[in-house]
Amino acid sequence: MSGKKIYVYRGALTCDVAVVGGGPSGLQTARQLAAGGLRVVLLEAKPEIGADIVCSGIIGRDVFGEFDLPESAVLRELRSMTLIGPAGRPLIYEHPSSFARIVDRGRFDRNLGRAASAAGAEIRTGVKVLQAAVSDDSVRLRTRGPDGEPCALQASVLILATGIQSRLQSELGLAAPAHHLSALQWETEAPVDMAPSMYIGREIAPGAFGWAIPTEPGRMKAGLITDQDPQEPFLRLLKHLRPDGPRPDKKDLRLKPIAQGLAPRSAGPRVLVVGEAAGQVKTTTGGGIAFGLIGARVASDVILKAFRSGTQGSTAYAEYDRLWRAVLKREIEVGAYARRALAVLDDAHIEKLMDVARRDGVIPLIRAKGDFDWQSGLILDLLRKAPIFRIFREVGLPPGPLKGIWS
Repeated sequence: MSGKKIYVYRGALTCDVAVVGGGPSGLQTARQLAAGGLRVVLLEAKPEIGADIVCSGIIGRDVFGEFDLPESAVLRELRSMTLIGPAGRPLIYEHPSSFARIVDRGRFDRNLGRAASAAGAEIRTGVKVLQAAVSDDSVRLRTRGPDGEPCALQASVLILATGIQSRLQSELGLAAPAHHLSALQWETEAPVDMAPSMYIGREIAPGAFGWAIPTEPGRMKAGLITDQDPQEPFLRLLKHLRPDGPRPDKKDLRLKPIAQGLAPRSAGPRVLVVGEAAGQVKTTTGGGIAFGLIGARVASDVILKAFRSGTQGSTAYAEYDRLWRAVLKREIEVGAYARRALAVLDDAHIEKLMDVARRDGVIPLIRAKGDFDWQSGLILDLLRKAPIFRIFREVGLPPGPLKGIWS
């Protein structure tokens, strides 16, 4: 999948579907469309698939079987998580069985790239899309290759899987999600026998949470997502993890925005948006893989149906927007509310919430009803518990989209 190896054409190239963005949602869309018999070209601006990723590397266990994902990137199974609050007291959660897997994200994405290539998709790396224009019968892309050469590509359909930083989305009349958090991560040395851990509290992770996830022996990914500038909170997290450990150079830190909420519209004439660019992200954790893969599946089904029926008109893909929201909208909106609810708590109320979790049947409820990717039902059940209800009422949390639980 190297740019120099396969980026050899001059002039215009024609294909059925052009996919812009080589993350999991873009790669899976390309894989499924190519397997369905379409000619697919995927364009990735980075020099290689899987480079410079900000992600804890935790993926729900069920996702692998549901989407036929290669498993060679799995580093370990995840059955427990330690939650550390502002006072530093740990709350250890152990699930009856493995509920997620820790993966090497670079390898995970490269595996998806190989699967897409094996299905027949053509992957071109080091290619930046400069402009996209939609006409009645096609989409035309103006691109620049890894050696700076200008090129053109013409497709029947365009898939945007670019994350929320691409200007193409707005230029084509499809705005990105209005809100985002900032995520920052660094891979470094890990303490001996470190457990996977999450950190909450206004000093270390204002507005969201931090993490320390062991990967390979002696290594960990440390990071956080926050509604503020993440660099100072991140340095405080590192000091907590390794008081005498190394500190990163700024050039080593990986920083990116994480979508919070739905994009206003994810389908237009001959253009579909998948993954984080559409807001297909778990708003509780910021994880985008599972929901992005669902978006990829729905987009692929809609596109293949349109090609088979010969209906490529301006309204052929509006169905995509409706179908994926029917599956994910509730999860995304309830998760966003839960994340905002945690953000309004001061450290004293966070400690109260953790004390409630240590008793009052919270842990058994999570064990019985918890699902790593589908969290809205558990969130609503937890908010209905009287002690948790009282904590959020004390801080004046508005009912928002969950008015039913406040009556």
